[in-house]
Amino acid sequence: MNPEERLTILNVNCGAVNNKIPELHQVIDQVQPNIICLTETWLKPDIHTAEIFPCHLGYQIHVYRYDRTSGKGRGVLLAVPNKFFSEEQPELNTERNIMWSNRQIF
Repeated sequence: MNPEERLTILNVNCGAVNNKIPELHQVIDQVQPNIICLTETWLKPDIHTAEIFPCHLGYQIHVYRYDRTSGKGRGVLLAVPNKFFSEEQPELNTERNIMWSNRQIF
C-alpha cells in the first residue's frame, strides 16, 4: 500500500485530555494520524475544541464530541480531516459513550 493510500488512526485513552494537551500535540506531531479518536476525555461542553486542536497544529478537521455532563470520567472525541467527507451518525450513539461517523474520501 502506498503511504498516500494508508489511513492512520490514533486512538488514545486520555484520562483527562485537558491536563495533557502538550503531550497529545507531541504524539500527533510524531504520528501524523489521519483520524484521531480520544476516549476518557473528561471534557465538558465549556471546554472549546480549539483549546485541544489549535490552528497552529495545521489540522483542518471536523470534530465530533460526546462530552460528559456530570460526574468524573467518560467522554469521547473523534477528529476527522476535512479532506474526508464525514458526518456524525447520532442515531447509532448510545449511553455507553460510543460515537459513530461515516466518511468518504473525495
